[in-house]
Amino acid sequence: MITTATDIAIKAVIDAMRESKLSPNRVAILLALSNGGTMRMTEAAKLCGISTAAGTGLVLSMVKAGLIYRCNSSEDLRAVYITITKAGRKLSDELTDQVDRNLK
Repeated sequence: MITTATDIAIKAVIDAMRESKLSPNRVAILLALSNGGTMRMTEAAKLCGISTAAGTGLVLSMVKAGLIYRCNSSEDLRAVYITITKAGRKLSDELTDQVDRNLK
């Protein structure tokens, strides 16, 4: 039974994720990038609580879907940065709007 504002908010987020057919990790990365611009791929993996190797696979699938860009640092070729695309931002905005609708 949903009884608290936190429970209602969590349910709204879960419902929005189900409607978007995105995994929680993809949603976390999209929302983080839509709020923070660019991040290192290792930060994205930490955000999701997964290994860097698993994060690489996740990021590559999001690149293929056109949701994010991936690029190497010009200063450190080992460092990989990701940033959100217009399509990713649009989806992030739709998720945020859906959460807002689910809360009403």
